[in-house]
Amino acid sequence: MYVEKPCSHNPYENDLLVAAHKKYGKKVQMGNQQRSAKTSIMGVHDIRDGVIGEVYKGEAYYSNNRGSIGKGNEIAAPDTLDWDMWQGPAPRENYRDNIHPYNWHWFKTWGTGEVHNNGTHEIDLCRWALGVDLPESVTSFGGKYTFDDDWQFVDNQQVTYKYQDDKFITWTGHSRGKIIPNQPGRGATIYGSKGIIQLDRNFYKLYDLDGNLLKEEKEGAESATTNTMGQGN
Repeated sequence: MYVEKPCSHNPYENDLLVAAHKKYGKKVQMGNQQRSAKTSIMGVHDIRDGVIGEVYKGEAYYSNNRGSIGKGNEIAAPDTLDWDMWQGPAPRENYRDNIHPYNWHWFKTWGTGEVHNNGTHEIDLCRWALGVDLPESVTSFGGKYTFDDDWQFVDNQQVTYKYQDDKFITWTGHSRGKIIPNQPGRGATIYGSKGIIQLDRNFYKLYDLDGNLLKEEKEGAESATTNTMGQGN
């Protein structure tokens, strides 16, 4: 059973997934597909080998310039969409012309905002690299600063996750307004006592503590990073 991320709104729904997995004996995977990227695997392997020493911080980020989703009008659902089935266990709402196929991410009835849309991938990379599980505490700041539209979540956000052994992860989400100076559209940077590793959908870079590039590896083909399709290697 392959489950598109985000697989839940809350931890309890994840417990239901685990219970169903145990009941039916099926293999279940949530779509954190970047774990299959050769450069991400290489980066985590090098971290496990101590290449950058003791890791303590993961810095995840997403930088895009999404436009307004407008204010939706109630219309009949397309013939190709089973609107009742699509809504799953969520409270029922009438179909509107700015929800499907992508903008449901920005409605609280169905979505989870950017932090658990694209943030799921980069935060997961940081957790994998740091070898951490659930955080001891989470602090979040942010707001909706751009368009007057139906978007219901923050569109710029800063989150800090604190773990045991003083490890921590930060998430910087710029859904509408790019991060300046430019970083790649999305990625994760892992900090260690002896060096730094930067990962994104297309490359792995190793730096020393002075910021000198020591090693670089690219994926076999370039992947899209910030469009709504996500296709690539």
